[in-house]
Amino acid sequence: MKSTSPQLSIQPEPRVFGWIDAAVMLALFGLLWSALHFGKGMLVHFDDSTVLQIDASPGQIPYYAGRTLLRMWIAFLFSLFFAIATGYLAAKSKTARAFILPALDVLQSVPVLGFLSATVTGFMALFPGSLMGVECAAIFAQ
Repeated sequence: MKSTSPQLSIQPEPRVFGWIDAAVMLALFGLLWSALHFGKGMLVHFDDSTVLQIDASPGQIPYYAGRTLLRMWIAFLFSLFFAIATGYLAAKSKTARAFILPALDVLQSVPVLGFLSATVTGFMALFPGSLMGVECAAIFAQ
């Protein structure tokens, strides 16, 4: 049996690179450049016996603020990944839930300062001679 209803033909519009696409690409390149620019300060040689000099001029405030924002975003992304992965495991596996929930209950009751010294030492040992260990400890502490 043939249908007597009219058939609508929809012609897809050709995709054109517009100003919104350019703005999104510019923003992504800006974020990538910012992460690389502020992240290169994390790879500085660091030794316990020497003191790093901090430039206290007002022109360096945006740089230090950018490094702080980078650490905050890295900590946020790690936290988000941990929360989603842990929640997924706890929801899908009864045996994983039996370990995850009590461990989270215990770890939430311990203040951050209780295990911060051990993690700082661990990160410093993981990246010897680099400021990356101190930066990782700062990210973990957030």
